[in-house]
Amino acid sequence: LDPVIEQHPTAGPALAPTLVIESLAQTSAWLIMATTDFAQRGVLAGLRDIEFGRPAGLADRLALVSEVASWSDAAVVFNVEASCGGERVVRIDSALCFLIPCEKLEDPALVRHHYDLLCQGDALEERAARARAAAPAGPPEQPRLSEWIPYDVLLEVVPGTEAKALKSIAMTDPVFATHFPRFAVMPAVLLMQSLLHLAGSLLAQSAPPGASWQAKQIQAARFRQYVCPGDELALHVSVLNLSETEASVAAVGEVSGKTAVSLRQVFFVGQR
Repeated sequence: LDPVIEQHPTAGPALAPTLVIESLAQTSAWLIMATTDFAQRGVLAGLRDIEFGRPAGLADRLALVSEVASWSDAAVVFNVEASCGGERVVRIDSALCFLIPCEKLEDPALVRHHYDLLCQGDALEERAARARAAAPAGPPEQPRLSEWIPYDVLLEVVPGTEAKALKSIAMTDPVFATHFPRFAVMPAVLLMQSLLHLAGSLLAQSAPPGASWQAKQIQAARFRQYVCPGDELALHVSVLNLSETEASVAAVGEVSGKTAVSLRQVFFVGQR
């Protein structure tokens, strides 16, 4: 499965909503690091309310906005939004990030250098545009994306009720090449995506044939402990409400019997 691109029932190929959330989280992380002179960075701990709007098409350019709601010695709370052409793509109220020393995750000097490159965005884009114009005509190169598996074993699916699965976290996963060099940890958004894929599998077997389900809102996403290489993540999704056009589920991921990630309620809309 592709962790970046999903097939939207009406818009076609689109950026996975969880990856839009990751973009917003990264925007907030850069704000923390730039404000603290790269001494601290944020670790995502919770998202109070997530709303999904229009899909992000592959040719779209997103505007990402992160605003500080509160800042203490231990944590920062943000309100963030991604939009395209004035239309909302993702909105998150109260994204909580705990503060930790940047050096625990990666080399602050390299992070600062990366930040300086990002701040040259306009100049880099102009150079890229000139390179594209000088390139020989032909079909565009397709992005090379790593295969990603939301879970390794589907243990049980009880249509209309629940689904269970297991995912083994392996150091060979390409995500650990950059997340993070000094402390390998599974990104919170991929934990969410595993649960959303499991929920989609459950709803696909619970609803009338041919229905396509899209997440529209997530209430209270919590990330309670790190999930690292060597861990086995037990995923469990339970149906709360289900009709032909609407559904809601609760979802949790556990490591050694302790909650690592939880989604209190995820709302879906169904389309034929």
